[in-house]
Amino acid sequence: MAVKGIEGIEVHHETYRLDFYITPLDYNNVGGYEPSSPSVQYVVKFDYHVNHAYFDVHSSADIGTRRRTLIDQYHEQEEKPVKFDRTELKSSDEELLSDAVLSFGIERSGEHGELHKDIMDMIMKRGCETEQHKIWIKDVEVSGLYVYVGKSHDMYRCGECKLKRRLEEAIEVVKERIRKRDVIRACDDVKEEEKGINPTNKEKDGGDPTKKEKKGRARKRRRNKYYKPARKRNIRVK
Repeated sequence: MAVKGIEGIEVHHETYRLDFYITPLDYNNVGGYEPSSPSVQYVVKFDYHVNHAYFDVHSSADIGTRRRTLIDQYHEQEEKPVKFDRTELKSSDEELLSDAVLSFGIERSGEHGELHKDIMDMIMKRGCETEQHKIWIKDVEVSGLYVYVGKSHDMYRCGECKLKRRLEEAIEVVKERIRKRDVIRACDDVKEEEKGINPTNKEKDGGDPTKKEKKGRARKRRRNKYYKPARKRNIRVK
């Protein structure tokens, strides 16, 4: 079923793609993070990016190819630092970090279950290492991991699907008109039955024609120039 995109753009097809990478926390990716206490801290900074793109395609066969035409796009970003007052991670921290991954829509099971597991396995492996890269922020020793998660959300307005939907709408309009016509005819039939008139073929009832019907037929015969009345013959009986 078609859904509405930005500025009312119809969307007939959607595709998603997720990827991630993990590196040690450093001055280039720490961003504007500031320590909340003067003690040593271990920080796992999640950086979630979503790119939404809208394309025009002739048919579904053009999805993901160079035949698509970009209509519009926009970008979303969300940062989520998870911090601990120690120099490394512990196995007990896994559930809290898993909740952070889950908050980005990457579920523990189902379609994204394998990706969720891969992210968590790498975080715990890298975070539990004894040798950690250290940086200093406002005289506070900080170590940790930078976790980038990227999502590409492509939406397609399909000419073939749009035409099909218009045809279906036109067919529904015709069906509705037929239904209304049938209702009107049924109402007329009921009115005629209430007046005592057979709404079907009035000459199929097998009854004799009325005087009015006989006069009408006689008038029609007289108007016909080829009509000749039958001559009366006197039959003599011996």
